[in-house]
Order: sequence, then structure tokens, then C-alpha cells
Amino acid sequence: FTGWGANCWGRYADNPYFGGNGFVGRAFDPGYEDNSANIETNAIQAFNYFGSRGTQKYFTRARPALFTDGSPSIFVGVNVDFDTSDTTAALSFSPNSAGVWNTGTWDVSVWGSDLQITNNWQGITGIGYCAAVHLKSSSAGLQIEWAATDVVYQKGWAGV
Repeated sequence: FTGWGANCWGRYADNPYFGGNGFVGRAFDPGYEDNSANIETNAIQAFNYFGSRGTQKYFTRARPALFTDGSPSIFVGVNVDFDTSDTTAALSFSPNSAGVWNTGTWDVSVWGSDLQITNNWQGITGIGYCAAVHLKSSSAGLQIEWAATDVVYQKGWAGV
């Protein structure tokens, strides 16, 4: 976690809280936003040799299986041969205006939905012996769960 400014941690009513300079905040607020700002994620999966450790591969596509209740901004890249540098692009997100239960106006507010799976193929580029899928997201007020990823590659790449 970065940017929290936490000097101490505590628990109240089974919820984690943290204290900073003149500030007390609830960690992991169920509203899925960061004090009215977007939640930015930057995650990388474990490196994988895909069953052939000594063979170079050309990675071309990835399909993350994401469960979400909206349309977050998502970018997928690939890291090869234990390089953990950021391979993704910058993201921006403009939240939609779904109604919140018990605060939205009945018959006027647009209501969100339950978690739906999205699994769209995205282009990636990488040449190496092993690879790790790199995912970045930006959202506010949305729930996102990354369940799995499919990867397409060619074995025995001799280019470059």
C-alpha cells in the first residue's frame, strides 16, 4: 500500500482504522473509493514458464477474467524473464452515476448491477522464457476481482 500516511493502526467494531497527522481513516472502506478519489491498482502475477522452461516464447495476447459491477479502466501488459518494471500505460477513469441504496431517488436513479464477468482479449508484446501478466486498473465506486488470466504465445521464437 502506498500513499496512506498511516502512523498507527487500530480496530473498531471489527473494522481496521489508521491514524495520520490530524486524520483518522477507515481502511478498506466498502464504498470502493479512496476519499472521493479513484482507486489505482498495479498488479503483476507470478512468473510462469508455461510448461517449457528452456524454450523462448513470443507472448501476443492475454485475457484477464475480471468480475466487476461496472466498467473500470483496465490495461494489460506482460513482463518477461523476471523484469518487474511497469509495462503498462497511464489510465484515467470517469465514474458512472449509479444510485446508492437508501440514498438514490426511487424511479430516478440508475442502479448498479451484481458482479459480472468480463474476459476480453487484449494485445500484449513480450519475448522471453517466462512471463507474468501485468494489470493496471482505475476506478471509483466499483468492485473488481481478478480471477484468472489466459495467455497466448508462440513457442521457439527465434527473432530479435
